[in-house]
Amino acid sequence: MKTLKAESTFGNFKWVAQAEVEDAVLEILANLGLLQVLQRSPASTAEKLMAGYGKKRPTDFKRSSIAFSEANAEILTKAMEAAELEVGELKVKLGIVAEVTEHIPGEGAEYKYVREKAQVAKKAGDEAKLLKLAEVVGYDEEDVELLTVENIEFLKAIRKYLDGFEI
Repeated sequence: MKTLKAESTFGNFKWVAQAEVEDAVLEILANLGLLQVLQRSPASTAEKLMAGYGKKRPTDFKRSSIAFSEANAEILTKAMEAAELEVGELKVKLGIVAEVTEHIPGEGAEYKYVREKAQVAKKAGDEAKLLKLAEVVGYDEEDVELLTVENIEFLKAIRKYLDGFEI
């Protein structure tokens, strides 16, 4: 077990938190910490260079407005690889090796069925409502045990229905 400690401020509050964690959890937290560090300064530095603005981000600016190009990928790679961790007076170069490729939103992502699961959850525990939901969305199933958020075919039927109507 390792002891982790974090402290910060939150408006008018100062907080200190500690946790005893196993090595597996320590590794997860370390990876999340690295992600947070890289999403801050290095990503912001690259964004300013790629988008061509100074210190202040333009109103309504979205990172998705920056087109992918090899030149922009190189800017982001260099910014990530230059990442340093600053804690008080201590500055540590992280020694990042980065690979940047094009991201196409939605590509390779699995549909999460958030709306559909919400419809099932609202009716969970009420057999009559679940059966009615199945009937309304055109899902031919009379076994209420199969009308769950884990049943992808049921969720697909709800999705198809919701694309045109709200239940």
